Amino acid sequence: MIYSLMNSGYEGMSLVILGLILVIVLVFSLSIHEVMHGFVAYKLGDDTAKLQGRLTLNPLAHLDPVGTLMMLVAGIGWAKPVPVNYGKLTHFKDRFISIRFVSIAGVTSNFVVAAIAYFLMDLVYVIWIKTVSVNFMPSLTSFGSFSEALLSVFYVLFLFFYTVN
Repeated sequence: MIYSLMNSGYEGMSLVILGLILVIVLVFSLSIHEVMHGFVAYKLGDDTAKLQGRLTLNPLAHLDPVGTLMMLVAGIGWAKPVPVNYGKLTHFKDRFISIRFVSIAGVTSNFVVAAIAYFLMDLVYVIWIKTVSVNFMPSLTSFGSFSEALLSVFYVLFLFFYTVN
């Protein structure tokens, strides 16, 4: 990801904005993914993640230093896995159903975040057309006005949320 940013053709402040957007997206996406694993496990009877303080959106509780670095460098990485005690998943008679729910919770949260980001991207597009110009050209290199700059940054932010998730 850093390699892609460096070869994107952006310079100066545009590159800094893209880097900040990338870090925000990765931190939030990894955190929400892991929280959802723990939350579903908690709702199905396992309080291990709650007792270890892992049911929080605080990224420090979820980010693995090597996994985060790999995500930034190679584009693929990982977070600290949320601990789940499968023996405590007692909500369903068949424990394997609970295990499957805990497993798909993270991926489902990524799909939900991507869908919300896509909706917000479209919303920024409509606002752009209604307020700035009929020609939609978000750019981080040259801004005509503050509203154009703000809409461009939000569009790129939601685009990254959509593509990463």
